[in-house]
Parts: sequence; structure tokens; C-alpha cells
Amino acid sequence: MIKVTNLKKTYPAQDQDAVQALRGIDFQVEPGEFYTLLGPSGCGKTTTLRCIAGFEEPEEGEIWIEDRLVYSSEKHINVPAPKRDYGIVFQSYAIWPHMTVFQNVAFPLVHGQRRVPKKEVNERVFRVLQLIQLEDLADRPAPFLSGGQQQRVALARALVHEPRVLLLDEPLSNLDAKLREDMRFEIRDLAKRLNITTLYVTHDQLEALTMADRVAVMNAGQIIQEGSSLDIYKVPSNRFVANFIGLANFLPGLVSASKKNGWGEVKTKTGNIRCAVSEDAAVGREVVVMIRPEDLTVCEGTARPDHNVLEARVDTVVFTGEMLDCWVSVSDQRLRMKVHPSTALEPGQSVQIYLAPERCRVIASSS
Repeated sequence: MIKVTNLKKTYPAQDQDAVQALRGIDFQVEPGEFYTLLGPSGCGKTTTLRCIAGFEEPEEGEIWIEDRLVYSSEKHINVPAPKRDYGIVFQSYAIWPHMTVFQNVAFPLVHGQRRVPKKEVNERVFRVLQLIQLEDLADRPAPFLSGGQQQRVALARALVHEPRVLLLDEPLSNLDAKLREDMRFEIRDLAKRLNITTLYVTHDQLEALTMADRVAVMNAGQIIQEGSSLDIYKVPSNRFVANFIGLANFLPGLVSASKKNGWGEVKTKTGNIRCAVSEDAAVGREVVVMIRPEDLTVCEGTARPDHNVLEARVDTVVFTGEMLDCWVSVSDQRLRMKVHPSTALEPGQSVQIYLAPERCRVIASSS
């Protein structure tokens, strides 16, 4: 378990106001949960992890690792980093180049705070090397490893003393795209098999969505929204989250009909859009309708829905293998649309597109 309460951190800055890196962060990672802090550069996610690890000292708040209070501004507790019980993997891996794979993984057991007898060192190292499928490379010098193998060694070193908590700071950012995809599933599977409470920091939305049990989206030192990957993607709480997680089209407008039979309407420049409107959205209120590119469909055949059908002109069509990535113009609004590659579309073509009401999300215009 990891628990963070009202965490605040400020960095001094020359010739300008101090930078508030963390503005009162609160979250809790349950035992065995895979929890991800996601956000753009400078949002505070790595600072949060470094405070938990003990590499940075916040000005205010509390930090718990398992059932132990490791930091409290009020109680003047600040446990040194080496004495906080966790494993950690950095973005750079920090592999010792003059050591073999075995020596790198064994380092925490031989030189760390929790040293163990030589016989147990061998047992633990080979046990964790088997988990990451590198037991045959135990004697290989670190410089002769691929990027993916180095990443596994760093992970094995973090796991060798059998921590209950694992901290991962953008560990896949230095890998190529195919290897990142493979390692995403390997890391999550390993954490789940070992039932390790995992805090994962990344700016990569795909990593967050595919790996996490819960995601916390951060911006400007605050957690903006927390939830499952599906909830964060399908029901973003504001425009920042919608725009940061995946791609999104935004149609500004005014609520023209309050909720009736489960649906309301928003008047936009492209026409009236039927969608779910919250009960507190009064008629005339400024809002934005958000819809994902993959949720726009091309009307084919003679049958047409009686709502949310827009006349559009195809501007660009790009074949990406698994889909057609298109831009279409509706009045003076350009929309992104992703459709099946078998769809017959070409630039300049006039089409009708359908926005399914259940896929249209209304968010406040000011968010």
C-alpha cells in the first residue's frame, strides 16, 4: 500500500516566483494494485515519485509505504531513502557497466541495507533472473546487453530483495516502439504474479491505459482526474483530460434542450447534437461536446438516423493499415475521424457522418 496525503513541494527559482511542483496531492495505491501517474512534462508526476522514494523532501503532507509512516511534516518524520522498503527502476536503468548481469542484480543484497548470506544471494538472484528469462545471461557483461535486456536487469535488481512496493519512473522511454509494447505486458504481468503494489510514472497515454488498474491524470502539480483506464478515456471530467488522453473532437455550443427521456441537446455551429446532458446543465449554458475520432461513422445506404447526422466534406485520407485516418469539414469546423480501411473515402468527397448520442460527452466550456 502507498498512501499520499496533502503532498506539497516548491522549488526556488532565480529572478522569478518559486515553482509549485505539487499543490496538495492525495491518492492511495491499494495492496497489489498497479497505479499510474500520467501527465505532461512538468506536471509533478516524477516529483511525486521522488518524494515517495525519499529523494526529495516535500514541505507538507504525509507519505505511507505499507503500514509505515515514512514522511510527515507535522510529526517531523523523514525516513532516509535507503531505509524505505521499496524497489525502484529509473528511466536510465542505472546499470553498472563494469559488472555482469548477476553482479548487477545481486548488488542490493551484497551492498544494500538488507544484506543476506552468500548462499541466499545466489538463490534469490537466479530466482529473479528466471522470472525475467535472463538466467542464461547471468555471466554476460552489462555493456553487451540490448536495451530490453538492460531494462529487465534493472527490474530484476529492484525485485531481488522481494519488496512489497515497486516504483517505476518512465522505465520504457528509452526503448523502441516494438520493445516498449512487449515490455508493457511483461512488467504488468510480473507485478501481478508477484502481487506487488506498483506506482508507475509515465507521460505515455498508451502505457497508462494498457497497464494500469487505475490512472491519475496530473497537470500543474495537481491530480485532475482519477479512475480506471476505461473511465478516464470514455468519460473525461474536463477538456484537458479529454485532449491529453487520446484524440478528441470538440464542438462548442449552448444547451438547447434540458434532459428529457435521458437525453438533451446542444446547439452548435454544425447543428443540434443530441447527447447526455447533466441535470444541472441549464438551457443556454455554454458547453463543449466531445467525441472521439473512432466514434464518428459514415452513413451508408439509404437509411439515416433522425438526429446527429452532419453533412461533411472529406479533406484528407491517410491509410495507416488498421484504419483510415481522416479529416472532414463540417461548415467551418474540422473533425478527425477514424474508420475501417474498407470504407470508400477520398479527398473532396461529400459524405454524411453520424455522431452516436451515447458517445457524445458534454464538458464545461471553461474546463
